[in-house]
Amino acid sequence: MEPIPLKRVFFWTTYILGTLVFVFGLLLTQVPRPQNDKDFRLEFAIWGSCFCILVVCLLLMRRISSARFRSTEGEPAKAYYLFSLLGAVELCFCVYAFVSIFIQVLSH
Repeated sequence: MEPIPLKRVFFWTTYILGTLVFVFGLLLTQVPRPQNDKDFRLEFAIWGSCFCILVVCLLLMRRISSARFRSTEGEPAKAYYLFSLLGAVELCFCVYAFVSIFIQVLSH
């Protein structure tokens, strides 16, 4: 049994953690806010951390799929490409949520 490369373990860890933070952010958007609530620090923290985690995940996928490391670690499975695509979609939504919160802050 061959050991699993550490980059792949970190990829799955960051993907799962980023997805959990993403889902928590989506659930938090469903909670109604008071009318005069101008404190968006929690939302900035959640979407910002989700953004950072998913960027690290995609950078790890780039490193895993690079041709330089394929000879020692083997070809990544199709699941890596599928989940990196899902991570990229989540990242785009994080940017959208982050920008929309920023616009709300500027409008108040």
